[in-house]
Amino acid sequence: MIIDTFYRFDNPPNIEQGVRVSRTMKDDRLSGLTAFVQVVRVGGFRKAASELGMSAASVSEAVSRLEKRIGVGLLKRTTRKISLTEAGKDFYARCGPALDSIADAIETIQDSQKKVAGTLRLTAPWSAGPIFLNQLVATFLQAYPDVVVDLNYDARKLDLVSSGVDAAIRSDNLLEQDSQALPMGPKLPMCVVASPDYLARMGTPKLPADLNNHAGIYFRLSANNMLAPWVFVSKKERYTVTPRQRLIVNDAQAAIEMAERGLGMTYTYRAFAQSQIENGQLIALFPKAADVRPSFYLNFLSRRHMPLKLSAFISLSKEQGLIHSSING
Repeated sequence: MIIDTFYRFDNPPNIEQGVRVSRTMKDDRLSGLTAFVQVVRVGGFRKAASELGMSAASVSEAVSRLEKRIGVGLLKRTTRKISLTEAGKDFYARCGPALDSIADAIETIQDSQKKVAGTLRLTAPWSAGPIFLNQLVATFLQAYPDVVVDLNYDARKLDLVSSGVDAAIRSDNLLEQDSQALPMGPKLPMCVVASPDYLARMGTPKLPADLNNHAGIYFRLSANNMLAPWVFVSKKERYTVTPRQRLIVNDAQAAIEMAERGLGMTYTYRAFAQSQIENGQLIALFPKAADVRPSFYLNFLSRRHMPLKLSAFISLSKEQGLIHSSING
């Protein structure tokens, strides 16, 4: 950013960026550049000195040497405030991002040399385990023997800050605001299933809209107490149907078992009911019209200062084909 206003010592601009610059070298030819950028970003020599671990006099001298070396005044100084000269504005706009790139390069190479170790804390709904997560965690532990994984299977939505978890595997309707989320796990087709006995008694619906006239076994989302919608896809749109409520449960396997007993139809991941479909205990309806969903998302607070253990877990997940998106934001 270009600084075009005065900055008082008690009103620092973008201190976080300044802290990153302070990680660059302080005692070589970059010292003057580092001091200059830090002074601009935090709004004064004293605060810059504190961030850089130097005295205010040393920071002032470094900036003065820089100005003398390039033959241009960069800062206007008074006892209470500083401002950039016109040349200083252009110089800052150019060298600020350059120093950030140097700081990034240093951090990247340092991180690459660190050992992946410690405890990786994850939380996930139980259903993620048999679909992909159990195998993924086992592979991760084999690849990183110095890591301990603390995996908590819990349907509740745990706060990412107060719970102390590094990441949560969640459905899309439970993602934290102002956080990062990566689609994770295989994309899973949904389907409606019913027992042969139920269909013999109540008739087989010909269209998804006909489900509105049938008994539904609903799955309740434990985190927000809402009923999971029955979503279908046509060539033009995604839409929902609302069968008559017959039974509400918060366990997908219980819903499937109740459908086997002929109490109604249920809407579930096809993978959850695949064995019952194959042995004829359940019949899948509208498999081509039912929604296909990313099974879960990996939800975490920020990619900045990401623990190396979490970064390694994400990298392995990508290698295993379980994460397809890059991290944005």
